[in-house]
Amino acid sequence: MGAPFFKSVMDRIAFFALLALACVGCGQPSAPIDTQKAADTWRYPTPDGVLSDAETARQLGVSLLTHYPVWRSELAVTVDVHFQNDTSSFVYARTIPRLFVYDKTARVPLFYSMVDLAFGESASEHLYSVISLPAGASKDLTISIRDLKFGDVSVKSAPDRLIYDLVPTGAYQMRFEMELYNDQGEVIGTILSNFIEMTTIFTSPEAIPVKP
Repeated sequence: MGAPFFKSVMDRIAFFALLALACVGCGQPSAPIDTQKAADTWRYPTPDGVLSDAETARQLGVSLLTHYPVWRSELAVTVDVHFQNDTSSFVYARTIPRLFVYDKTARVPLFYSMVDLAFGESASEHLYSVISLPAGASKDLTISIRDLKFGDVSVKSAPDRLIYDLVPTGAYQMRFEMELYNDQGEVIGTILSNFIEMTTIFTSPEAIPVKP
């Protein structure tokens, strides 16, 4: 096949200029579509229509894990929350997540913290997080315990103290709990994780005297 036929030198110049512009984007990744952006975001900018399907959202799997059974104020202790969408539908829901510290024997909540899923830190009292997961997808969130503020459930105090300053030394359990809301701010369900063991919380390292 021979070279393209051009009526003039200007036609030739125009042809190769257009060819060069067409190749500028060659090999560049395409911009993500809006649905993918929503799937990769904890909190979405617009509050409208954030609940796609209440029944599907309630089936979202949530599990809690920590690698530090003994917590100390000197350690950067974290907990990991794993979200799993095993349904065949896209989950996109407004939620208020909390971490609760439970009495290990009576299994009643003693202390709590409100969590912002976007940043893994304390949330304000009136802040919703939005979780979005495509069908079959999962997502993990690591939360630094020192970045959270806790409150006392019994006196309904606002979460304004560090866990090491509020929770006495002892054995406890912790669970992640997530309330789901519709567009009118009404609770339409609650998702509960498993319990994890917090063997004990020390406000300072143990001091064991040495016998002379």
